[in-house]
Amino acid sequence: MYAAGLIHPTRQESREAPAPTQEQIEEVAKQVGQRSNGGEEETLVLLRWNGKLLAERFKIPAMEVEIERAVEQVQRALKAKKELNEEKRAIEKATAARPEENVKKERI
Repeated sequence: MYAAGLIHPTRQESREAPAPTQEQIEEVAKQVGQRSNGGEEETLVLLRWNGKLLAERFKIPAMEVEIERAVEQVQRALKAKKELNEEKRAIEKATAARPEENVKKERI
């Protein structure tokens, strides 16, 4: 059911489209696997607008708000993780660029 939200770019198109075929579902799964580097990296598959589709489909209006909240939390967590990894790489690069200084500091 959720594959429709990944196949179509908007809520309206997803709502109006027929249910995805098994081939389409498998293609979406393959694309998500590629985006996540074969499952090695975390990737966000839900978008805020998908929450409304899911809530409508399950006929649980409160679900929309919860999904939107969850998406925002995951977006913030992924952004923080990315920034931390970038900072870590920058530090590693800076320390690797000056190995003589590191050796001198270790001897002191």
